[in-house]
Formats: sequence, structure tokens, C-alpha cells
Amino acid sequence: MKRTLFIVAAAFALSLSACASNKTTAIEPDIAMDPVATDRANTYAYAVRGMACENCAGHLKEVIEQVPGVQGADVDFASSRAWVRVDPANPASSDSIREAGTKYMYEHMGLEYDPDCLDPENRERIRKGG
Repeated sequence: MKRTLFIVAAAFALSLSACASNKTTAIEPDIAMDPVATDRANTYAYAVRGMACENCAGHLKEVIEQVPGVQGADVDFASSRAWVRVDPANPASSDSIREAGTKYMYEHMGLEYDPDCLDPENRERIRKGG
């Protein structure tokens, strides 16, 4: 009886150590908002990666426009660009805009399903990191 109990306990411990050594890497979505040059006054421009469809661009625009110091935004899905107009008297920082946009996209792509998505296959590709 003691021998059987020892074997069972040893097998259990071995299975736990095997689980601990099988590290899985979380899939990183292919998302970024990288600043790009613009000649527009009081405007930041970004190359945006991680939009699956026109609806993503619309939602991202709404999020960016909620950042204090932002007067308006244009987000274009086709060109993967965003232009953000800031209040010249109290401008939002480029970093705060990038953080808000990137946070939204990570949260959005973390959702298993988006009923508003116009291109579910593209969305799934982005969610899987490529």
C-alpha cells in the first residue's frame, strides 16, 4: 500500500513539474501606432497597424478624440494613417494619444468576437500576430 501511494505521489509530482516546464507564449497582436512626419500645424500623424476594417478606424477615431487636448482626428483604414489635431493652447502629448489608441486596440483585439467587424478573417490574422 505504501509503495502504491509513493508511486502515485511521485507520478503526480512529475506531472506538475512537466506542466511548469511547458511555458506557453502569449500571442502578441500585430498592433502599433508609430509617429510619422507631418507638415500640418498642431497635428500629430501616426502609421497605424492593427485595424481589421473601416469600423476599427471609426472606433479608434472616437477613442483618440476623447484624449484631453485633442480637437479632432481623422483615421483612414485604407492608408493605415491617423492625423490628430491638438488644441494649440493645451495640446495633448503624442505619447498620451499613442497610449490611448494602442490600449484600445489591444483591448479590442483581446475580445474573441466583434459583431461589428467587416473582415473577421483579417481581424483573426491581426489577433494572432501577423
